[in-house]
Amino acid sequence: MPPKAIVPVGVAMRLVLPAILLATSSGTWAADSTRPADPRSALDIGSRRQVFVDGRFLEQARNIQLVMHPPIKTGEYTIQPDQPWERGIGSYNSALWADGAYHMWYRAGGGMCYARSKDGIEWEKPKLGLAEIDGRKDNNVVLGRGAGGADDAGQGGMVFEDPTAPPDERFRMAIRENDPGNDVLLYSSPDGIHWRLTHRRVLTFTEPDKRHHLDSQNVIFWDDRIGTSTMARAATRRTA
Repeated sequence: MPPKAIVPVGVAMRLVLPAILLATSSGTWAADSTRPADPRSALDIGSRRQVFVDGRFLEQARNIQLVMHPPIKTGEYTIQPDQPWERGIGSYNSALWADGAYHMWYRAGGGMCYARSKDGIEWEKPKLGLAEIDGRKDNNVVLGRGAGGADDAGQGGMVFEDPTAPPDERFRMAIRENDPGNDVLLYSSPDGIHWRLTHRRVLTFTEPDKRHHLDSQNVIFWDDRIGTSTMARAATRRTA
């Protein structure tokens, strides 16, 4: 299991988010409406971990309140644009824990770059040789600028593991196509490094007056409970 939750935001400043909830005095709950009709029945949660964010798992409680630990801003940075091909880091990045390490994909300089870490704090930017930039391939670009057969890495990319996919498509990356901004594309990879376009228009948004487009990060994940992928997106209305 990963030792900490590290969330890359903006220029990837490190935030430590302890996965603990505190119980403090004040507040009262009655039985939650999502509990079984028979109050004597137990909720079947199997061996799955549960987060106490509401009263769902409490039949009755008095004089306590569930409070999330606040994140701690350390002032450190996980990733900085210290390479000539990066030219700044975009605001939409993603990270996940797989095969005993953290993996991060971050947009920089028109491409999607890759980094890895054992602890989520110190990151390595491997030289992968997938994109030629200024006559050299010693960079960590995995999509865009020629890598993955793409000139541009799109916007709002997020990576997730798809347990139903064949081995050569284990990792999925959902990206909004830059032009005209109405479609979400799906790239797939066996290792999170070598990507190819496998699905076009997995989500589209169009209006007759063309004054809307897809915006924000593509938040997508596989939900074991319902046996399907779930995506959250925002649509923005153009004012001009």
